[in-house]
Amino acid sequence: MRRYKAIAILTLFALSACTATAPKPAAYQLDENNKYLPVNMDIYAGEYVTPQMSNIVRYMQESFVGSNLFSDVSAGFKRWPLTIQLKYEITRDFDALEFAGTMVSAATLLIVPAPMSEHHKLEANIYSGAQMIKSYKYDEKVGITMSLFHNPEEARKAGARLLINKFFSDLAKDQVIPKIGEVKRGQNNPSQTDKEL
Repeated sequence: MRRYKAIAILTLFALSACTATAPKPAAYQLDENNKYLPVNMDIYAGEYVTPQMSNIVRYMQESFVGSNLFSDVSAGFKRWPLTIQLKYEITRDFDALEFAGTMVSAATLLIVPAPMSEHHKLEANIYSGAQMIKSYKYDEKVGITMSLFHNPEEARKAGARLLINKFFSDLAKDQVIPKIGEVKRGQNNPSQTDKEL
C-alpha cells in the first residue's frame, strides 16, 4: 500500500512539473502616443529549429506583441518601413561535473536532477528599409535543471525574457525607433525650412 502511495505522489510531482506555467512576457501600460511606430519582426533561430527553439521563438513573438510597446508588430509579411531582426542561439558547454551529473540523472531515469548551464545569445538588428541603423548583442548564462520534476522550458523562457528586457531597455535609452506622439508632433509643427518650401 505504501508503495502505491509513493508512486502516486511521484506521479503528481511529475505532472505538476510538466504543467508548470512559463514566465509571462512583460506588458507595459502605455497610451497610443507613447508606443513605438509599427515594426516588422523577423526571428532567426538556426537552419534546423529544435522543439525547444520553436518554443523560444513563439515566446519571443508573444513578448513583442504582448509588450504593448509597439503600435503594431507584424511577424508575417513586411508591412512597415522598420524591421527588428532577432537572432537567438542556445549553446551548451558541458564541463566534467555537468557531464557526470547528466549521466547519473540518466541512469536514474531523471529522478536525480542534473543541473547544467546554457549560454543564451540574442542579436537584435534594427533596419530602416534595407539599411541597418542599430545593432545590439546580449549574452546570458542560464542555469537549467534536467529532471523528472523540473521543466527546463521555464528556465529557458526566463532567460529569453531577461535578454528581451535588456533590449527593450536599450531601445528606450537610445531612442532608435520613434514613438507615435513624436511623429504626430513633427507633422503638426513643421520646421522653418519646411514652411519656406
